[in-house]
Amino acid sequence: MKTKYYKSLRQQGFPARHALELARAEERDNAALQKRIGATGFQWDDTNPFTRKHAIWHEQGFRLEAELEIDQNGWWVYGEPYYGKFSTIYKPGALRHAPDDSRKMPWFLPISDNPEVARHQHQRAKTYGDEWWYVILHVKAIRNGVVLGESHLGGIETSLSNEDDDLLTRMAFEQADEAIEEAKYNLATLCSGKAEVAA
Repeated sequence: MKTKYYKSLRQQGFPARHALELARAEERDNAALQKRIGATGFQWDDTNPFTRKHAIWHEQGFRLEAELEIDQNGWWVYGEPYYGKFSTIYKPGALRHAPDDSRKMPWFLPISDNPEVARHQHQRAKTYGDEWWYVILHVKAIRNGVVLGESHLGGIETSLSNEDDDLLTRMAFEQADEAIEEAKYNLATLCSGKAEVAA
């Protein structure tokens, strides 16, 4: 069991038994993840700075392709509702923001009323687009060059660094499971001759 994770749960106020159960579950999940990585040879490829982070692997008779795309609307869709927004107008609770190249507004309006949380929200907002991004994960299940299943997940916060690889890999596998399920259904439908014919 990873004692570091257990200790962090205890510091957050989790009872010892509950923290132990969560830490053991986390350990089992990590072991299952590493086993699947070993079985499939999954690996993120981010060697080319001009392409998106992506991975290609094979499972259950399908070629799986995962790709991360920076969500150009991510801050407005996910960030502002969760962290807060920059503003030219002062409102109670606003934090002073030193204008920079990308955000020239003098105030930040955090979502939280708690001063400590509000400062954290401001810090996250300031570093968005520089230290971290919202990304969309796309996964395709392909057989014989034909895309038979797809799955997409947005609103993922990541620095796109290697430190996030385990989390992103876990998400890629979850989306791959959905894409494979859809691919199997579509394949069975096509092979049974029950596919709908467009009018």
